Amino acid sequence: MVKPSNLTAKASLVMALIIALCSFCAASLAHTIASGHGVIRVGDRQTVTLLAMPAKALAAVDDNQDGLLQPQELALHRAEILSQLDRLFQLDVRASGGQVIQNDIMTSSFVGNSNGADQLDWIRTVAYPASLPANSPITVTLDRTRLDCAYRIKIEREDQVDAALLEPDQSEHVFFKNNWETFTSFFAHGVQHILQGADHVVFLVVLLLDKIRWRRWVGLLTAFTLAHGMTFGLATLNLVDAPVDIVEQLIAVSIILVAMKKLVNLQIRFRWELALVFLIGLVHGLGFASAMAGASAVIRFPVMTILGFNLGVELGQIMIACGLLVLVRLSAAMRLFNPESESAKWLAILPASIGLYWLFQRI
Repeated sequence: MVKPSNLTAKASLVMALIIALCSFCAASLAHTIASGHGVIRVGDRQTVTLLAMPAKALAAVDDNQDGLLQPQELALHRAEILSQLDRLFQLDVRASGGQVIQNDIMTSSFVGNSNGADQLDWIRTVAYPASLPANSPITVTLDRTRLDCAYRIKIEREDQVDAALLEPDQSEHVFFKNNWETFTSFFAHGVQHILQGADHVVFLVVLLLDKIRWRRWVGLLTAFTLAHGMTFGLATLNLVDAPVDIVEQLIAVSIILVAMKKLVNLQIRFRWELALVFLIGLVHGLGFASAMAGASAVIRFPVMTILGFNLGVELGQIMIACGLLVLVRLSAAMRLFNPESESAKWLAILPASIGLYWLFQRI
């Protein structure tokens, strides 16, 4: 534990707090920072955290159940609120012996004519006995069981800035990763996203089952990868921007198109099928980009980010194709199902219906 000298500690604390409070003040005239945002200032021997969270995210402190925090509720439940915040938020700066020298909450504005606030701001300052590592990664972890919404966290360290979106599915983030760490992180994101993205999986399965040919599969997956890699890269570099709602609707349309092609037994030349899949891949790439927008709001190593994510997606696609091939071979050997039979085309009604459902849902 550390007890900094009164003058030095107070001066650095005031300066760090001013920096933290000012860094987001332009985001909202009503609040110190917008709800669901956080800023962390890492100095030489201390960290200052400012986190804004909605009042409704706190459990058992809104006594009158009006969705706002009244001054009397804050006073009565102050200790419980701070306890909940301490359990929600963990900051690892690769240092030991930190001592909390400030742990406080405040409300920066009120709603309407009431005395209630719809968010509160948490300020925590931790001092350390020695200088913090200058270039090491910093990990922020939010308790996913207590997350009510996504939180956009920004960390400032000297002349470095990094930011990310933390949410229930991605409640931990390592900031200031190096080149290789960035690559491996986004590679894992790519594999996870393609395998857990139901719409992408349905599209690939329907597309590949149309005809079981290795040459066709390799060509279509290559065209799809090149296309989504292109738009993902451009969107990541902020060179292309498309409305997320429209992109998600077009992804649903792509599923309907490939399912209808199978259903009506439409035969087209392989080169035109490649072109169609390439165009569809451009749309899916924008979907990947929108889904990954929060994984790293500040792209420090764009090449490693784009390369890692796209190679991860490619590995996920290969896993889907290999798993699908095994199932098809086993079904054929057991005479259970032949995807190229005339009757098999009617099974395309299922993915077409799923695509229609997603389309109307997203509209």
